[in-house]
Amino acid sequence: MTRPAQKHAHLARLFRTGLAACSLAVLGACGNNVPVSDRLPGLAGAERAGILARAGAPVLQVGLVETGSSGVVVREARRGGVDSYVSPDGFTLSFRNGLLISAKGIDEVLMAADTVKSRALVESGRSGTSERFHSYLGGLEQTDVRAFRCIVAPQGPRSIRIGTGERQTMLMSEVCTSLTDPFENRYWIDPMSGTVLQSRQWIGPRTGALSTRIVPGGFASIVAGEGG
Repeated sequence: MTRPAQKHAHLARLFRTGLAACSLAVLGACGNNVPVSDRLPGLAGAERAGILARAGAPVLQVGLVETGSSGVVVREARRGGVDSYVSPDGFTLSFRNGLLISAKGIDEVLMAADTVKSRALVESGRSGTSERFHSYLGGLEQTDVRAFRCIVAPQGPRSIRIGTGERQTMLMSEVCTSLTDPFENRYWIDPMSGTVLQSRQWIGPRTGALSTRIVPGGFASIVAGEGG
């Protein structure tokens, strides 16, 4: 098995056991009467995710589309409009207004994604062209920057299941091309709040696409079997 294949197999195991690890962390790693921010430094991913989940932090269901593996990530911080999430194994994701801007902790490290132009179109519900730039951590710790030309367009209303109910959304597509790596991102957006309720977003050529879905009620709803 090649190194990327081994890494994906490892990720699949981690995602499958993510809920169990988070449950154990919630039960065993969370002291009372201690500020959440004071408990996180130096802790492993499971303990960090468990403390955050118990504190009621927002949760996303996530999955690697190509492998079919899935699990959860818990929001660790919100700074400057960026939401940062951590999984029980330490895998981290960052989003700006629902658009993925970094993914770390897997074989293919997306250090940053410049999505400003695409995000403006997605948020406004308008059609148009945009550019996005992805920075990957390459060999010898060097940064590999790749440029993409994208077409953003509304695809009409869609009904999706979130938690135990149906939600009406507006589907936006973002079709991107480069010399070697074409991909399509999809965003299911709440037309009232503008929140990205569900998405399918490309990380890179080795990892492929990541699916996300918000979990109303956070980790407690997953434990109760209401997470969808």
